[in-house]
Order: sequence, then structure tokens, then C-alpha cells
Amino acid sequence: MAIANRIEKIEHIRFSEIYADYTWNIRKADVRSEGENPRPIITVGVGGDSDPSRGRDGLVASIATHGQETPCVVRKSPAGAKHKKPYELVCGFRRHDARLQVAEDKKEENPTLACTIRTLTDKEARAMNVRENTERDGLGGGDLVYAVAKTVELDKNISQKDLSDTLGISPGYANILYRVHVGVSPKIIGEWRAMPNPPKAAVLIDKLVTGGGTEAIAKNSREQHEAWDKLKAGKVKSTTPSRGKDGWMAKCETEARRLGLAIGRMSRDGHLTLHGEAFWYANARALLGGIDGPMKDKATDEQVDHMVEVLENAAAEGEQASQSEADVKACELNGLTPKVAPKAPESAPAKKKKKGNASPVPN
Repeated sequence: MAIANRIEKIEHIRFSEIYADYTWNIRKADVRSEGENPRPIITVGVGGDSDPSRGRDGLVASIATHGQETPCVVRKSPAGAKHKKPYELVCGFRRHDARLQVAEDKKEENPTLACTIRTLTDKEARAMNVRENTERDGLGGGDLVYAVAKTVELDKNISQKDLSDTLGISPGYANILYRVHVGVSPKIIGEWRAMPNPPKAAVLIDKLVTGGGTEAIAKNSREQHEAWDKLKAGKVKSTTPSRGKDGWMAKCETEARRLGLAIGRMSRDGHLTLHGEAFWYANARALLGGIDGPMKDKATDEQVDHMVEVLENAAAEGEQASQSEADVKACELNGLTPKVAPKAPESAPAKKKKKGNASPVPN
């Protein structure tokens, strides 16, 4: 959780005094309708976590046994707030839900939530909520696009760098998410966000925005919704620009994907910073000019644009991929420091945890 390294007073605030808007939170929540206190809940599988020990049930069990070890963050409600409660929840919606479930199970009277109180503007509260969620494993592309939408809503002139800094991701991946936000129907994004195993953001751009490299598809159009229905049904065929008689374009795409994955992993591990479209176009032109074939040094603008998209999509995959032993060895061979150290052999004694490491069940 993105909280400054300082000692903050922890307050125990009654649930009745806290307004928790789960639709405002970046992480998607299911709606539970049964029980005396129906509310949205963040369940296993929503937003990515599929391990029950790290999902809702694990968090409820942890709080029931050990108490709420990590406080939530609230702010004082703005003047004129319709909900009339003195505080608004900013970070810790999973903890809020789990702690309330424990209180219900134990039939506590006037249950409280451990919180720190911050003075935050709407923009600062949104940025903190986004960072707190994007720093957790498993936040899906749909939730990240929702984060983009809510961030842009507060600052319509935000730069790509500021947007990527707010989301805690590379400028290249932030650009992909922004293109989904501006180019895809909100209805489709809502359905995509709710899917348990959704297609990647880059696939949505390829199939619902650029038309597979052929003709652009208008946002909210009938064609876009038809393409989405086909994508959901798994009936979308891959379409790419002409490859040439000798498969030159296919070789270029293979190399572009390999390069993009490497770039994404380098960015993930903090060894490379990506800087806007100029970076991608320079790499695309260099790649197209470096592979022998009928179109060497004669690539069309369409082919360059397509290669940029292949690079960006592969880099986004590389950034989101889990670090492998091969990645660690590649870093070491090139004199770089891996972001995550390789796991010790099972026979070796367990290494002592470094101060500040996340617990298996963050609450």
C-alpha cells in the first residue's frame, strides 16, 4: 500500500460513520444480495486473485484470528456530501468488507474499523486509491482502464507520463489502456471488466478499434459491438497487413514480438524507461530495415504502424509476466540486478524476510 514512511495515528472509527462507495473503488466488486446487510464484496477471482488464502475468505480468516493489522485510509467528507457521514473510505475496501464480515459473524455491537485519517482532495484521493490497487497482484486490464477513466475525469489534460506515474505502470502500457478508454464502448468495457478470464487490453484495440490493422472501427458503433460478440465467442480471425511472398512480414512480426517481450521485461525490472511513441516508431523502423526481404527499407506507413502495435502489445505482455529463472539469469549475465531474487532450492534453509515484505494475506 502506497503510504509514506511516517508514524500516523490510528483511529478506530465506527462503520456507521464511514461512507464506503464500492463503485468508486478501482477494483471490481461483485454484489451480494443475501443477508441483513447486502453490499458489494470483493471476491476471489475478481481483479485477478484465484488463491483462496489471498482472496476474501483468507482475509476474513486472518482478521478474525489476528485482528486488522493494516489500517484503512479515510478522509473527512467534503462539505455538502449527500451521504451525510463524516468520513469517506479511500483505501482498504477489501479490509473494510472483511472486517465488517468478521463483526457480523461475531455479532459485535458498534463495530469499528482501524483507519488513518488523511486530508485529501478528490484528485489526491483518486490517485491514492489507484496506486493502492495497482500495487497489488492481479489487478485486471478492465480495472486499470476504469482507473484511467477516473483519473482522466479529474484531470482531462493529464500527460501520458503523469498518467503512467499515477497508475504505477510504463508509459507504453498506459497508452494502450488510454486507447481502450477512448476507443471502446463503455458498455463493452463494463462487460470486459466483469469477465473472469478477459482478453488483454491490446487485443481489444486490435479487434475493436483498429479493425485488425485494416479499417478503424468507430466507438459505440454496431460494428464494434458485433466484433465484441465475436471476440467473446472466440470467432475472431487474426488479420494482419500483407506479409509478402517470402513471408518477410511474418519474420518481422516474430522479431518484433521477441523484442517487445524483452523490452517489457526490462521495463518491469526497472532497467529501462519507455518514452512515448517516438521510442516505438524508432524501434519499428530499425527492425523493418534490419531484416532482409522485398520490403527492406521500403516499409509502408501501414506496416510501420502495425509493427509499432506488435511491439507495444508484446511489451505490455512482458511487463505483466511473472519473472522466470531465465529472466533472472539474463539480468545477471548482462550485469543487471534482478527485480525479484530467484527462489532458494527446497533443501536450502529459508531466507529471512526483509523488513517491509508483504504478508501472504495482506489485510
